[in-house]
Amino acid sequence: MSRIETLDVLRHVCHGCGGSCSGHRVRLLEGEAEALLPRAAALGVAQPLDGDRLREIDGACVFLSERGCALHARFGAASKPRVCQQFPVLAVRVEDGLRLGLDPGCLTTWRSWRTGPEIEVDSAIVSPAPYDEATRASEAGLLALTGAPDATVARLLGTLSGEDPEGEALPAGFADRWCRLLLRAPLVESLGRHGQAPVFHRHLSWLLAALDGALVEGQPPAWPLLGAEADAFAVEVTRRMVFLRLGWRRGPPPAIALATLAGAVTCAWGLEARGELDEDRWAMALAVWTRAIRSDIFWRSIFPEPRVLRWLVTG
Repeated sequence: MSRIETLDVLRHVCHGCGGSCSGHRVRLLEGEAEALLPRAAALGVAQPLDGDRLREIDGACVFLSERGCALHARFGAASKPRVCQQFPVLAVRVEDGLRLGLDPGCLTTWRSWRTGPEIEVDSAIVSPAPYDEATRASEAGLLALTGAPDATVARLLGTLSGEDPEGEALPAGFADRWCRLLLRAPLVESLGRHGQAPVFHRHLSWLLAALDGALVEGQPPAWPLLGAEADAFAVEVTRRMVFLRLGWRRGPPPAIALATLAGAVTCAWGLEARGELDEDRWAMALAVWTRAIRSDIFWRSIFPEPRVLRWLVTG
């Protein structure tokens, strides 16, 4: 039997936000299409499938309605594809067993990550994410850093960039380089090409557009902007991204951690630029950011070449 590892107790409450029904391509398992077709007909949903996936309309699941999932509402949770039933639980096969965790791309996980009810996982779809020995060593180091009780966004970015932050402010060199990179990266345009999913525009595109007009080269916005709990959540999100190897095809663990932490900063900067820095909105924007950086299109809009990533880290 495979060893099963988790970061901590899995705590989650579904708020029925529908965020997972937009911006995700749902692949059906064997036999699910046959069970789905008569239910789709009963709901008046024509052509529910696109090959072996659920069809999308403007980047959202064909079964998504104003009241949430039409399948769930009419036929119950068990009528949905298994991947939908399972979300946000993720299972990853690694070299020495299985890892279970909660996807930080769930829009409302912020509300229950500390105090939500414990959930039990009886079975889960498992995705392989293999690493070589050197990458595993890097990952282990990052998990130790993000799991430290004194970890903060600024301190982690300081470690990753080799530059000591001043108090709780961001490392000055990193903040300046990230500000310059944001001014040049076509992030809003790349989100527009990423399936036109409503969840990206509702929680992230407008924020990034506001930031475009507020950033000044050589004058990165102030930090910290987040309270201690929100900062701790950003560290937890980074820890989950590394532990679950999310985005592993995009880059090694330090790159994923760096992009996640920079996203936490970016979302706070953007909301502050609009005068709307509500931490619930920030947490949702960060969740969407973690989904966007798994996309090759969005990742390459930030880091079109490996040297850009190296420059961000070292200058």
